Amino acid sequence: RPRMIILFLAFILASLAIGVRMNAARDHLVSLENGPRYFFYVRVIIIWMVVELCFERDFRIRGAAILAAILLCLSSAGLFYGKPLPDLQWALQAKKIREGAPAAIPINPIPWTYHYSGHHTNQ
Repeated sequence: RPRMIILFLAFILASLAIGVRMNAARDHLVSLENGPRYFFYVRVIIIWMVVELCFERDFRIRGAAILAAILLCLSSAGLFYGKPLPDLQWALQAKKIREGAPAAIPINPIPWTYHYSGHHTNQ
């Protein structure tokens, strides 16, 4: 039981941390392109909780956990391979930054852009 309490607290804390950190961009978390990357740790904690319950003494809880584990595997079988992130041309952006030129740098989540104002160096 202490491990389950620790896992449950970790699940709550990780979910809250993601919610607080990404509050302004909540719409980006629900997209299949961005969401799984931000909730990876939460998903791992859920898997640990299910595995922990598979070793429970009560056969009803153990059976339900094994069934849940099987259903989790079957429902996510097609999701094990994620689409690679697009090439954001960071080599080109780095060249602009080194030159001190302004640049619109694409970052994650996908539609976000960091606007670099540039700087002048005396070299």
